[in-house]
Amino acid sequence: PEGIGNNGLKLDLQFFAKGTDKGLASRGYKPSPGERTFEGFVNNNVPKTKETKLYTNSSDFNNVGSSGGQFKRFGTDSHAGLAPHVHQPIRNVFNGNIRGGVGSKTKNGGVAVPTRNDVKQLYDYLYNGKYR
Repeated sequence: PEGIGNNGLKLDLQFFAKGTDKGLASRGYKPSPGERTFEGFVNNNVPKTKETKLYTNSSDFNNVGSSGGQFKRFGTDSHAGLAPHVHQPIRNVFNGNIRGGVGSKTKNGGVAVPTRNDVKQLYDYLYNGKYR
């Protein structure tokens, strides 16, 4: 009289679940303490002694001479009070010629604090072999 399909067995679902669920801890990248911020990720992955350079092969960035070139540079030292900092891409277009490079001044946005997109590109450089 307890209902159709009830065979009287009670299953210990916790017993079956133990050791099967690893959650997110066993997959993907594991950030170090203090690295869960953009600044922390850059500080922990860019050497203090030299800036890390990212390159592109795109002719949309530079088509004078060899196409592509260095388009971004990360540093952990201070640049005009910004630490860490990233030198952003600069493109000059004149008569169909595109000359690309990296910025050097904070006042025109050529050097800035790393953003989400900057950190994503640095991650792709470090762990996925892109921008080399």
